[in-house]
Amino acid sequence: MAAHLFLMSSSTDIYGLGKNTQKSKNYATHPSASQVNIHNCIDKEAHGRKRRIIGQSFAAAAITSYEPVIINHIRNLCEALLATAEIDWPLINEDSWSLPQDIASWSTYDGST
Repeated sequence: MAAHLFLMSSSTDIYGLGKNTQKSKNYATHPSASQVNIHNCIDKEAHGRKRRIIGQSFAAAAITSYEPVIINHIRNLCEALLATAEIDWPLINEDSWSLPQDIASWSTYDGST
C-alpha cells in the first residue's frame, strides 16, 4: 500500500491498549499544556491512571447517584426563569414569549456558587 493511501479508522488503532506507540510531543504545545491532563498526557502509564480515575465518574452508578443534584439545578433554573418571567408578564401578551433573559451572569462556569 502506498504511504499516501494509508488510512486508519480511529486513534485507537494507534494509541489503543497494548499498542507500542506514544503520542506526539506536539500534545505538550496544546494551550492546556501548563497542566498535564488526560488529553495532553504523553506518558502511557500516567494517561492510564488518569483515564481510570476519570472513568469512575462515568460509571452508571456514579451518574445515577448524581441525578438528584442535576434535577435540583434544573429545578432552580426553572424557578429563576419563572420568577423573571412573572416580573415581565404584564408587559407581554399571554400567547407570546417572555422577554429575553441574560442568564450568563447566573453561572460561574467553574462549579462555584
